[in-house]
Amino acid sequence: MKFQIDMWRKWAQLSPKERRLLVQAWMILHVMYAALRVVPFETILASCQRVRVTPQPVTAGTTSVPALRLAWLMHVASRYSLVMTTCLNQALALSWLLTRQDMPSTMRIGVSRCTGQLTAHAWIEQDGHIVPGAAQADTYTPLFPVRPFEGHPS
Repeated sequence: MKFQIDMWRKWAQLSPKERRLLVQAWMILHVMYAALRVVPFETILASCQRVRVTPQPVTAGTTSVPALRLAWLMHVASRYSLVMTTCLNQALALSWLLTRQDMPSTMRIGVSRCTGQLTAHAWIEQDGHIVPGAAQADTYTPLFPVRPFEGHPS
């Protein structure tokens, strides 16, 4: 019972915009999870590239949500996900959210060899810097940048 009360208290502390973004993050995580199982990766990337940014009406007190906060909201959404999400799910979903907020980003996929095993990791960068929340991305060697997400096409 205490868990539910704490969860609702944290929900109430979010701004209305952050609540909306958290719900979007949770939904897009599940969409990416399903898509990665049935749609080629390149098609998913192209779909994320085509996300249209809808102009939000400017009202007093309206501010954009920084990338760091979006990454945190994505992390929270993944904790309450109905499926086991991976760094790839989260990176794709975060890219989509950043694109919707008209914030260019680049998804990276890297590899690392640890105790003889090859592991892979996906993360998001903005302006050449890792968006915090991409745990241990600095220990992976990037293979190549995955097409940058630069908002809506002209």
